[in-house]
Amino acid sequence: MNRKKVTVSAVAWLILLAVTLIFKVPIGNLGYLNVCDFVIMTVCMYMEPGAGMFYASTATALADIMLGYGYFAPYTFVIRGLQGWFIGYLAKRKVRRTYIIIIAEVIMLLGYGITYMVMYGSLQVMCAGILQNMIQTALSAVLTAVCAPSAEKLKEQIFESDQQE
Repeated sequence: MNRKKVTVSAVAWLILLAVTLIFKVPIGNLGYLNVCDFVIMTVCMYMEPGAGMFYASTATALADIMLGYGYFAPYTFVIRGLQGWFIGYLAKRKVRRTYIIIIAEVIMLLGYGITYMVMYGSLQVMCAGILQNMIQTALSAVLTAVCAPSAEKLKEQIFESDQQE
């Protein structure tokens, strides 16, 4: 990996951490709503699957710990890692962006639904958590669909010199 890719990846990781920490709406013991999905989907579409997994899992799990939701961190690490890996994998195979967004959000909804069931042992809590996460999902999906074309152009500008060398 060249220096430019490492630098851009590090800045993107910090942006994901910052967005997760700053743009949040606490929902009690069920964690918090945020728009990290938007950042994960937008960035991981341009990463290798393994890099996307590392990127998405570490920043969001650290945010859970920093925000006082450390009990969610192991689950977040796995769920967001899967999300990042699948986004990178599907993007590499030229799957349509719309399908990538849908699959990524289904991973998040199912992952946290299972988490609520494991943590609280209640179908009602699981359903409430999934409904609340659907707000996050909808907002993030719209933001990703709107911003992804601009991200594609930015990626081309940043790495244009790499292709010329």
